[in-house]
Amino acid sequence: MVHRHTEKVETVDPEEFAKFNLVDTYNKAKDIYPTFTEGDEGRQRALDWAMLELKSLVQSGNDQTSSNGARVPADIYCVDIGCAHGQPVVQIFAEQGFEVTGVDISNGLLDQARRNLAYLPNAHFELADMRDWSPAPTRADGNVDCIFTFYVFGHLPLVDYEAMVAKMAGWLRPKTGILVLATVAQMHGWVTTRAATFPSTSLTIQENTALLERNGCEVVRAWEEEWSSKTMATEDSRTHQFICARRK
Repeated sequence: MVHRHTEKVETVDPEEFAKFNLVDTYNKAKDIYPTFTEGDEGRQRALDWAMLELKSLVQSGNDQTSSNGARVPADIYCVDIGCAHGQPVVQIFAEQGFEVTGVDISNGLLDQARRNLAYLPNAHFELADMRDWSPAPTRADGNVDCIFTFYVFGHLPLVDYEAMVAKMAGWLRPKTGILVLATVAQMHGWVTTRAATFPSTSLTIQENTALLERNGCEVVRAWEEEWSSKTMATEDSRTHQFICARRK
């Protein structure tokens, strides 16, 4: 049986988001979490785009803050919001020599991330609610080169969703800083998955594009892809939405 989340249901009151114990949900699901997005080709395409963009910064030496324009991989700073167990995003980009910080609300998933990537001294992990977290002051004011956020904004009520986009846009380096935003399309209201039933917010590609542009970002690529997992108790199929943007 294929279960498709294609209908928008009732809007969830922000107070219901506040009541929901997201930390407990992900801590309980930590051992099966890696199976949730296996075979996610859209995510891989988004990561490939980001990798090319960051490597071009190193090769071109395009850095407005450097006296001589030279950059090395260790100068590139990336943030993964909702990093979970650190794979694949933190792992892939830290292995390239970039400095990467992963942020997650689940201590169980972060314990796994630290064990998985202990061999990477440039991979760092912080336990925090994304709404309360910011990079170090030297990074937060336009000195972040890349931000990833895969499938976590749906856990925010709309007002916080919009505020997070504005905050992240401000962290990005002008002209070259990039953002990869991925969400699950049409999962709006109360959603049931293998892990739990939880409140969710979903915007269309057009709405996300307009939100990013209002906050000083140019959308470079945007697309949707069907994704299905046969690793869950029942086959689960849904639409993933990907947006690759650059700060103006």
